[in-house]
Amino acid sequence: MVRTTGTNPRTANQTKYRQVVPHLNQRWNYVLSDAQRASWRAFAATQPVLNRLGVTTTLSGHQMFQKLNGIITMGGNAPINTPPASTAISVPLTGSMVATHGSPGTLTHATTTTAIGGTEQITLFASPPMNPGRNYISTQLRLLGYFTPDFGPVNIYTYWQTIFGTFPAAAGQRIFWRYYVSNYTTGIISPALQGSTLIV
Repeated sequence: MVRTTGTNPRTANQTKYRQVVPHLNQRWNYVLSDAQRASWRAFAATQPVLNRLGVTTTLSGHQMFQKLNGIITMGGNAPINTPPASTAISVPLTGSMVATHGSPGTLTHATTTTAIGGTEQITLFASPPMNPGRNYISTQLRLLGYFTPDFGPVNIYTYWQTIFGTFPAAAGQRIFWRYYVSNYTTGIISPALQGSTLIV
């Protein structure tokens, strides 16, 4: 298997995340106690994850601290110093998008989840207009924003336009979407659900 190196686009959210990482490193090194760092190592050992190749791996305590707190702080919340007491999270059940070409055009998205509720949110990604025969699009997806679980159909046109610019004036291209549920106080995220729609 050949593993290629992709491009390194600097979207606003990627730039924000890259600014967050040094602060989390400082927090790990100088704010957390030895006991707190040990608790993250123990927690990480019980929470295997899938890497980008789909292989199950175990993160270090530091990596798990950064992973969860990256999600928490990107959502505008304060980082946590100890692992979450619960890893419960809702699971995506359905997602749908409707796109209509034109000026300005329309774009809506709807979701349903198992709806544990509380401090959960939908983290929604979308792609630019793509060739309708395209399948692999992970590197094209960009974060649109955070939404209330089980929303919709809600107008996401402005969010999309802020990232990608002018909406297509003609039908035929495809927009891909992906979302997962995230808990903005624990950093726990669900498996993702992905789909696409043709612009009509």
